Amino acid sequence: MTVTDDLHMDGVITGDAQGSFGIVRTIEETGNQANATQQVFLVNVIHQETWFNITGINGGNFFDGQGVGANHNRTWDYQVVQSDWENRTVRLVWEETGADPSSGDERPENSPIQVNATQPESEDLLGNISISRETGLMPIPMIPGDTLRLAGQDELALIVTAQSTGNDPRDGFNLHVVNWTGQYENVGTASGAIIDQGPLMGLLSSVYRVLEIPYGEENESANFTESQVVDRILSPSIITAENNTAPQLIDIYFEEGIIYGEGGSAATLVAHIADAELNVDSVTVDLTPLGGDVTELNDRGLEGDSTIGDNRFSTRILVPGLETGNITLNVTATDTWDVSSSGSGSIEVINLGPRLLDFEILPDTGPRGTQMIINTRAYDGHGVTSVELDLRDVGGQMESFDLVEGVWIGNFTVPNSMVPGRQVLNFVLTDGLGQRTFTSLWHADGVNSTMQQIYGPHHISENVMKEISIDVVNSAPTITNPGVLSFERGEGSSTVLLEVAIADVDGVLVARANLGVFTPFTSQDTWQNMYDDGSNGDKTANDGIYTAQMQLRSSIPLGTHEIIVQASDSYGKVSPTSSIAVQLVQEENVFPGPEGSILSTGVMIGLLVVFGIGVAAVLFISVRNKPENLDKEDRFGFK
Repeated sequence: MTVTDDLHMDGVITGDAQGSFGIVRTIEETGNQANATQQVFLVNVIHQETWFNITGINGGNFFDGQGVGANHNRTWDYQVVQSDWENRTVRLVWEETGADPSSGDERPENSPIQVNATQPESEDLLGNISISRETGLMPIPMIPGDTLRLAGQDELALIVTAQSTGNDPRDGFNLHVVNWTGQYENVGTASGAIIDQGPLMGLLSSVYRVLEIPYGEENESANFTESQVVDRILSPSIITAENNTAPQLIDIYFEEGIIYGEGGSAATLVAHIADAELNVDSVTVDLTPLGGDVTELNDRGLEGDSTIGDNRFSTRILVPGLETGNITLNVTATDTWDVSSSGSGSIEVINLGPRLLDFEILPDTGPRGTQMIINTRAYDGHGVTSVELDLRDVGGQMESFDLVEGVWIGNFTVPNSMVPGRQVLNFVLTDGLGQRTFTSLWHADGVNSTMQQIYGPHHISENVMKEISIDVVNSAPTITNPGVLSFERGEGSSTVLLEVAIADVDGVLVARANLGVFTPFTSQDTWQNMYDDGSNGDKTANDGIYTAQMQLRSSIPLGTHEIIVQASDSYGKVSPTSSIAVQLVQEENVFPGPEGSILSTGVMIGLLVVFGIGVAAVLFISVRNKPENLDKEDRFGFK
């Protein structure tokens, strides 16, 4: 596989001709590219730039007669990365300037041709002898005095003994190593150094071996000498303790922003660690101020960690106790060189307010004006100082509860302004530290011992939460019966007003009256609307007195008649009908008296009666004084 293809050459031309020339070749990028059949391959984009400039000619015929001028050629060769394949160019792009400029973009046919790589064959020059090099994993670091036999060397075993520690300078790094010596079973020796610290621990920094081995058919011998050393270290950039710096704590915070005490919530604690060498090995936080232990954080996407390898080390925690306010936590970060640093940060624990449990309300249904009683219990680790029902949003007031033998007891009257239907009740609870809870829910699951084993002794389960509400029954409008109404019937037709007081807390939507015989001729329906808007005879708008116009006609019989009134509120609740008695009497006649005075019919009848009595008295006296008859009896038959 091709990973590097770099070439840089340039020069100048002097003498009879002057100029410059050069070539630069490098891999610009690696990516996917389709060939002529649109099959995609992984390719290296090899950019090559050449130039040939002639700036002056003193004479002669140089370069096939080419005169003064310049050409500049740039190509982009898209070659598959497999070095064993043939026709590796799947695309070629070029730009050429000069005397014969050109440009193009083509995809060669039959490119590439895939060829399976052949395994190289070894040539045995030294006979049936295999010399293996020291490779593989080192389970634990070597220390002086260790002796071991390298595995995988059956024919030519090497026994290694660690001698001493030291430093081996390589590529600008002062590598800490363990020096070792080795013995090939009577055929040679070896020595070297192995790195015992840092990310390159276990890597050989140098190896020297000398072997005398049989060669040929006449018992000849050959000396085999090999030397291996580390020449360049490309990565990582920090491989020794003297180049290493300790990690530093930048910040500590909660991913969710807050955490509640008393086991109210769990949160992700994040410690942002900065390390120039990116070799942090472990991060721990001391949670004893929160009632916990020393806990290890991770940057592997586990236990709340959101992103792997972002230097944000995380763990999930909770506060089971009564701690509140700003809490200082100590964080310790250790890198692979066992270099540690500690830092501290402050996090805030929010005081969890009181919670309601064991709630009952009797009755929970009724119209406005109904008195309801509430019994409940409340819990808070800091104690509960007050429980209040807030009815201010519905026209009521704050209703305080009393604590009686562990039960908070209170009552309230359903306000007239509360809307009919299902209404949620809001409570305000205050704990011993002044923390207030505004809630309309109660914890139906209450104290759950299983959950308390996880979240702490003050946890109240939230598995079952119920809303606190009552059903407000709508009441029909109230009609005030005015009693018996009396009107006088005249000779012709006249209009009188029916006025009735009607009230409803939700507002009266419709009021009407069945006027019966008093219905105007202009209407075909005996039910007539009543008004409280200052129109249709209503005297004062919005005073609660609803008015309907009745027509009194001479044809209506005298006596008592019935009028029915009914009303509906804004929610459509209809009242029962209310019967109103209307007495119709004859209008009294009026006669003119002396000097323009007016005598009523009653006065005239009274005068006629007095006049009649006077006439009767005169007749009686005249009869009484007549002569007696022969039998001496008077005219009434008395003697």
